[in-house]
Amino acid sequence: MAQIINEMIALLALLLVSLTGGYLVALGLVALLRPQQAQSFLLGFASSARLHYLEIVIRMLVGLAFIYSAEYVFSARAFTGFGWLLVLTSLPLLLLPWQWHRHFAAKAVSASRHYLAFIGGGCLNAGCCYLIGNTKKYISAGWRAVKFSAGIKGRLL
Repeated sequence: MAQIINEMIALLALLLVSLTGGYLVALGLVALLRPQQAQSFLLGFASSARLHYLEIVIRMLVGLAFIYSAEYVFSARAFTGFGWLLVLTSLPLLLLPWQWHRHFAAKAVSASRHYLAFIGGGCLNAGCCYLIGNTKKYISAGWRAVKFSAGIKGRLL
């Protein structure tokens, strides 16, 4: 029973990592193709206390998903490090008033508008890396199935 629960949590973690990769790919494409829309989207995160805390919860869940799924991906160290980075940078945001976060986000987004193409490329690259890195479990499972079916064919012929 514990193994089934552990595998379900791992599957949810891998799903969350995949969704994060898809989100970054989409954000990268929007930043490259429609920079104004990307800028207004990024400004919307810290626009209220509810969105501030929602962002922190999502960051922490994604960070924990990266940490938990590290044993199932190609680059376990990178996934673990990025997961801890997300979790540890979320903790100070919990202590700061959301207005400070909004003020910082407004400055950061307006300062980064000249680099949106670079940011978009980085998001696209990171998203693809997360999606590709996340395929280890599926590739190894598929390879075991191929080897198993080849073994069965060899015995039958």
